[in-house]
Amino acid sequence: MMKRVFLFLLAFLSFASYANAQRFGQRMSRRTVNYFDFYVGMGMHSMLFSPDEGDKNGRVGATAGAYYRRAMTPKLHLMTGLGASLYSARSKFSNMVNEMDYIDPENGEECMFKTTFKNWEEIQRTINLEVPVGAYYIRKIRRIPWYLKAGGGLMLNIPVMKKFKTDNPPDGYLKKSVKFSSTNVEYEDLPQHGLDKDQTMTGKADIRSAGLSLFIDAGMMHDLKKMKGKSIYVGIYYYQSVLNSLGGNAETKLYDPSNDNYSGVVSSDLVDKSLLMAVGVKFAFTIGL
Repeated sequence: MMKRVFLFLLAFLSFASYANAQRFGQRMSRRTVNYFDFYVGMGMHSMLFSPDEGDKNGRVGATAGAYYRRAMTPKLHLMTGLGASLYSARSKFSNMVNEMDYIDPENGEECMFKTTFKNWEEIQRTINLEVPVGAYYIRKIRRIPWYLKAGGGLMLNIPVMKKFKTDNPPDGYLKKSVKFSSTNVEYEDLPQHGLDKDQTMTGKADIRSAGLSLFIDAGMMHDLKKMKGKSIYVGIYYYQSVLNSLGGNAETKLYDPSNDNYSGVVSSDLVDKSLLMAVGVKFAFTIGL
């Protein structure tokens, strides 16, 4: 099966090269019109959301993949490809208290369930497969052996990993307690009744199955004289999602005692909207065919 797909792609590229040569005539037939860019990049890859409580910090992420470029003219190249990027963020709660009405499952009595987050830190991570479609403008810089390469377009994002985990300091914890209205007494540190302290939580974040981003890519490209058809590139990139990528549920508490479930920050009522953003430095190696 893979062999058939490879032969089909090879036949398609051969036909596309022939058609392009016919279109641009004898001169263009002598030019390289097909390019493969293999790239890696690193920078700030964050989830842009503002929790109703606590603080949020962006974190370092990475991107990698390959583009296929087609020279429509010497200066205009259309492109598509496949890549992947890691995004992450860290949420911090120095002292957050959530209270909710609750029915005690043991005696059916009404009470107030209180969850205290003390020096609580959670890291959210998502890895997205990315399918970009766009165009590049390429122009030779006079008197130096470098080219300006700048472009952009749209990119489909498909999350393949969407997780959260806590990364608390030694004094960080989630404490559960209840207060009964009949006695006005608050009970805590009763593990046999589910009233304990937790320091570690992990799970799957609530992230949409697909999203859409804008991307911008600009830098300098240099031909390798000793390697015909090969070049290197260094530049900067910027990705920004245009659709809400993460979305908490207004009915979901960060911790719900009724099912003993910790939902994670981006899946809770603390967050109603989030966008993915990445900015960094990219390096690429190009093979021209």
